Amino acid sequence: MQFPLTLISGHLILEIEGQKVLVDTGAPSSVGRASRWSFLGREHPLTRDYLGVTPAVLSELVGTHIDLLLGADILGQFPFVVDTRRNSITFCLAEPQPTGIELPLTFLRGIPIVTVTYGEQARSAFLDTGAMLSYIRRESARSYTQLREESDFYPGIGRFRTPVYRVPVEFGSEALPLTCGVLPEPLEMSLLTANAQGIIGTEIFETFLVYFSMPTSRVVLSRHAA
Repeated sequence: MQFPLTLISGHLILEIEGQKVLVDTGAPSSVGRASRWSFLGREHPLTRDYLGVTPAVLSELVGTHIDLLLGADILGQFPFVVDTRRNSITFCLAEPQPTGIELPLTFLRGIPIVTVTYGEQARSAFLDTGAMLSYIRRESARSYTQLREESDFYPGIGRFRTPVYRVPVEFGSEALPLTCGVLPEPLEMSLLTANAQGIIGTEIFETFLVYFSMPTSRVVLSRHAA
């Protein structure tokens, strides 16, 4: 089933039955104003907030009205394809056979983790559709030239400023330069606790059609046609 997609400040916003839904694989729980949500023939429980973030708070931070945060607990139940060229996300009730660069996924609390390469080292990174920026560790950022500073926010931390860098990142045989920030120290420490070296954000959708199949622990990247 296909739903119309809008990118707002790097965030994936779906229109589902008149509701504005933020797609966030980086959130372990889905958040809404009600206690349950009917989606694709199933009833799903919702929490009222995630680390203090409610739909009202999200609306203020993103800059547009948000009714629901669609997290990894629900997203993990269905294969889906993010296609920013066609402004859509398609949820697949049957398993399709996409072509492209296939990468295995591992998970922490349902949040997908992918292995990428930068600085000539393979590193684990959260694949986070709720992150407008990608992130690398502070010590890795010293190898790159700072471009500027940008503002971002994170549940439990709120708004913060970060220097950003242009970092060549390899996804299997595909290379892509990404705009990467560095996290505030408490968040960087939580990454290390999870044995992750960074976060891959929504910039990848500008270059790739991305197929997620969290039920079968894989993601497939296909370059958009020129």
